[in-house]
Amino acid sequence: MDIINNFIGRRRDCRGQGGVMVEVVGINGEAFLINAALIEKIEFIPETKITLTTGKYYLVKDSKEEIINKIITFNQKIIKGVTAAE
Repeated sequence: MDIINNFIGRRRDCRGQGGVMVEVVGINGEAFLINAALIEKIEFIPETKITLTTGKYYLVKDSKEEIINKIITFNQKIIKGVTAAE
């Protein structure tokens, strides 16, 4: 199973407050939603550090490929007009 198919089943997307939200898994193992529109940079140190435009950052277990695929997939859903309820 390729990396994209592996995460389609795990991903929960929804429209957030003024942006798009994708699910990531924190280093503590708990999943949470992050506003993908606010991501300024992603570093790999070796954990994944997501820094937002607000200056706040999150350390997550998700790999670079996982995060990129989640954002791409969600943006494709928006373009197609698919909502979180579907």
